[in-house]
Amino acid sequence: MVMMGHTRPTRKTIWGLGLRRWLRYSAAAWLTFFVSACAGDDPAALCFQVGVYAPANHDPFTGVGFLRLAAEVDGVPTGDASTVTYSPGGGGSVPYVPFGADVQIVVEGWTAAVGGGLGSLLSRGKTIPVDCVAGQQPTLQTVMMTRINAFAQLTHSDSRLPVSLSEGRVGHTVTVTPANEIVIAGGKTLSDTGENWWEPGSPETFKNTLEVIETSDNSVRTHPPMYFPRVWHTATALNTGQLLIAGGYANISGQTQALSRVEVYQPGSPTGASCGTGAECLRADGQPDPGQTCHQGTCQPKVNVLSAELAAARAAHTASLIDENSFTVLFVGGDDGTAGTYEVWNPTAGSTGAKEMPGNATLRHHTATLFWPPGRPAPSVLIAGGEDQEGDLSDAVFVYDAASDRMLELSQKLGSPRTQLSSVWIPSRDFVYVIGGYLTADRTQASTIIDVFDISTQTFTESSGFKLKRARGGHSAVYLGNNSVLMAGGSDGITALDEIEIIYEYVNANSSNNSIVIDTAVSNSDPAAGPLIPYLPEGRLGARAVTAPTGVGLVVGGVSDSEPTMPTSLNFYNPL
Repeated sequence: MVMMGHTRPTRKTIWGLGLRRWLRYSAAAWLTFFVSACAGDDPAALCFQVGVYAPANHDPFTGVGFLRLAAEVDGVPTGDASTVTYSPGGGGSVPYVPFGADVQIVVEGWTAAVGGGLGSLLSRGKTIPVDCVAGQQPTLQTVMMTRINAFAQLTHSDSRLPVSLSEGRVGHTVTVTPANEIVIAGGKTLSDTGENWWEPGSPETFKNTLEVIETSDNSVRTHPPMYFPRVWHTATALNTGQLLIAGGYANISGQTQALSRVEVYQPGSPTGASCGTGAECLRADGQPDPGQTCHQGTCQPKVNVLSAELAAARAAHTASLIDENSFTVLFVGGDDGTAGTYEVWNPTAGSTGAKEMPGNATLRHHTATLFWPPGRPAPSVLIAGGEDQEGDLSDAVFVYDAASDRMLELSQKLGSPRTQLSSVWIPSRDFVYVIGGYLTADRTQASTIIDVFDISTQTFTESSGFKLKRARGGHSAVYLGNNSVLMAGGSDGITALDEIEIIYEYVNANSSNNSIVIDTAVSNSDPAAGPLIPYLPEGRLGARAVTAPTGVGLVVGGVSDSEPTMPTSLNFYNPL
């Protein structure tokens, strides 16, 4: 399938003076890079000190002849890269690292070509986005270097041991925040082998626990819990690093009920102040600190229930941040009743009221994708698929326009009705991919369909040749950059899938105009059968995948087929 897209402008950043940065490295367990924030190599002027390490049971350096070193912002290189021979005790320099926000240092491992120079890219790693400020004290950043197109275990930078969740979960949320945290919230465990994982299940299995991955060192810590145990809720990241955790099924006096309550997660590590069980955390003036609570012996930011409720109780709904300045969120579906509604809400003004969906469509387990239409002052949200309370599947598609506060049903439908599907916006193509999903309410059949929504024409493009190689529903899909998408987990209706699938692009060298081909590739270890794509370590239903600040796709939680079990391992995919 050949599709040519439209180029969108990227967010602009105004930079201060950026000067040549000097790098030195020494290779052992660490490769340590010193990145200077001024001309020369005065150690007092360092901006970053970057340590490079390998994940547990993973070797990214075998076969590497050269290291390529560069800086980037928002995935865009800020200047020329430098290439140094890979050997212990070597050195080199990054030609340009700008002063400013969200700077990342990228380290790539390349083979040596037969005639000299770079051969093939073998491995990659990058720091989290950090600020480079003139005159600042140097900060230690880490790079977890891994083979490209491979899975590895998330590994702590200090201990070099793999990290994992303290408990498995499904029906949870996994959210990346601007504070470079990945927050895992709520969910449930399965009470018995006959329980349907996509349903609320037994209320005593619902979780109010929170776990946080600190991407600066890949450590995992527990956080003070939510007030309400929740499953099939939403968690929306704000530019403050906070999370709005809304709705979901909750355990209310032993009964399963959909919630209208919203809680706010506060970012930040423990303060270090010790406290006893039931003790209050105090401010510097000795007065009680309402923003802190005693958790596991230390004072930590607490999760607060907001007074502003949703107009309707919701579960298995969607939430889309449509105004990042006022923290305004669009909630769609998941109604605890026969009416299908949506509402616009923010923590200050509350809800504008539950409004009826066109056709009174009742939706849950649908998908909602925020995108920016060309020339519009505010975003839109594409809502597709799902099911109602009776288990009837939907092929309806809606677009909410934030600028006019209107919800419209499109005349076009999905290629088939389906639920627990996924969708991803491709900004540079002005496409939204609507991917897979279950064809039956009992999750025994899945779809291979990829519907392509063209934002510029507000229509769907159909192509029988562009589809998944493996039918799947109950999966997760994330954008990995370079117009590629990772689909992980789910099932084909029979078994939990350990196969991943990638949407990728390449130039058709046989065409007269070097057209772009968009295709899919599924996990495969036979070169004769197509591109070599790795497998997940185990199949997972209902797993959540996110793109970490370092650009890798992280897969969290879910249910495996065996027994079943609730995996706690944290595996990530380093894209091509």
